[in-house]
Amino acid sequence: MALPDRRLGRCRAEHLRATVYVGSHDEHLYALERESGILLWRQHLGCELSSEAAISMGYVVVAGRDGKVYCFRSRASSGAKARAGFG
Repeated sequence: MALPDRRLGRCRAEHLRATVYVGSHDEHLYALERESGILLWRQHLGCELSSEAAISMGYVVVAGRDGKVYCFRSRASSGAKARAGFG
């Protein structure tokens, strides 16, 4: 699956070992394999991101324009299984 490059924009990509995390204007957070660019998972947030991804202790944290903070396990095979919203 190709990323919708026409919608990528303000969010800087962050990486942890072999995975790159990037937010998109299409309201998704993407996890990509660093070397190949293969999509590992994506998660629809329902809003644009208002922050870059922060990575710490096995978690990826982003803020949404809806005022919530979303936390994902960085090694989750599906972002949906790891989603948590606070706000």
